[in-house]
Amino acid sequence: MKLEEKILESKRNEQSKWHKKILGQYHASQIYDICEYKIKPENYFKEKEHDDQSLFNFFIGTMYHDAIQKLFPKSKQEIECRIDIDEDCQIIGRCDLNLEFPIELKTCTNFPNKPWPSHEYQFMCYLHFLKKDKGYITYIRKDPQKVETKDFPIEYDESLMKYIIQKTREFHEELKLIFNKKNEIS
Repeated sequence: MKLEEKILESKRNEQSKWHKKILGQYHASQIYDICEYKIKPENYFKEKEHDDQSLFNFFIGTMYHDAIQKLFPKSKQEIECRIDIDEDCQIIGRCDLNLEFPIELKTCTNFPNKPWPSHEYQFMCYLHFLKKDKGYITYIRKDPQKVETKDFPIEYDESLMKYIIQKTREFHEELKLIFNKKNEIS
């Protein structure tokens, strides 16, 4: 078996474990899509298949991510975050690093001029949970010839967080209605 095939096979096996979707638990990395209605409640539980190029990109991104995290003690990496919105609704995720300020690591082919909105929404959840006023989204360019990073300082935005909570709550209520109707039919 060629190395590429082995990498893709391992990523295909992992794919089903990524962000397992559970009613009432919404991953911070999906919050932008939920809030901006890019994921519709009726399609939330449909599995998305990733093509080979995407799977390989995830593999490369994970390598960079893991290598950087190894530079810091375990106590400062992969901080579990859980925001209870209602009794049956939460935003969950993991902040990559919590040094002097929280840091979220993102890999990219080319640096953005500003953080992607999906990354800002995700990171806002981490700042909220960690009760921090600011932190950084650090982009790591995937270039085997040269290591480059670009930091974007992000300040906590209370109005954005209120919006995120409101929209997540609305999405959850709509999803519960759909879920309950499906269970009544079966």
